[in-house]
Amino acid sequence: MALPSVASEGSHGGPGLSASTRFWRNTADARITLMSPNYDADTTGMSVIPSQFDLIRNLLDATAARQRVTSQNIANVNTPGYKAREVNFEDQLARALARPGDSNGILDLAPEVRFQDGLVERLDGNNVDIDRELGRSQKNTLLHNTYVRILSTKISTLRSAISGR
Repeated sequence: MALPSVASEGSHGGPGLSASTRFWRNTADARITLMSPNYDADTTGMSVIPSQFDLIRNLLDATAARQRVTSQNIANVNTPGYKAREVNFEDQLARALARPGDSNGILDLAPEVRFQDGLVERLDGNNVDIDRELGRSQKNTLLHNTYVRILSTKISTLRSAISGR
């Protein structure tokens, strides 16, 4: 096994250092510089990216909660007296979006679980409709996959911007 080449005195990065050692030392120096308290933060007021990620996180949280609730409804389809539940998030989001200038209100939203109204009860008092729940589960899966794809695209865009491609 050959040893890495050694740079001569006076070359880039100091005496006796290989090119790869100089690269990693410079990279580590850059990381330290970026993380040091003296590093000047971006003060241009561009806070769009975190809010977009927070909104997508909230949407993914809502789909996760909806999947749990739908699974509970399906699991209790034969439980006497069980009342179907649903997750309300999109209504809250629509109301928050209707208030102009209140972007922080959007980020504070949380999924809300409530009983489903207007469903027909069987003789045992249960109102779970298995076909409706399976349809909701499929719709929720599509929404979740869409939100994940949007998040993946945003992260890919950031990576491209950071790497300069």
